[in-house]
Amino acid sequence: MRIIETQVLSLKQKDSLMQLWNNEYPAKLNLKTIKDFELYLNGLSETKHYLLLDDSDEIQGWTFTFLREDENWFA
Repeated sequence: MRIIETQVLSLKQKDSLMQLWNNEYPAKLNLKTIKDFELYLNGLSETKHYLLLDDSDEIQGWTFTFLREDENWFA
C-alpha cells in the first residue's frame, strides 16, 4: 500500500472515488453521475487528494483537504 497526493484526478480515478463516496455517504449525499461529482469537487478551493493505492494501483481509500472560509477542512 502507498499514498499519493494529487490535485488533478483522472476520469478513472474520479469513477473509483465516486463509488467510494456513494458507498460511505447516505442516499441524500449520493452523487449520480461523474458530472455531479465534478461539480461538487469544482466547488471546493485549493483541493488536495490523498489516494491509498494497493499493489495493483487500485484505489482502496481516499481523503481530501480543501479551503473553506479561510480554514483547512477535510473529508
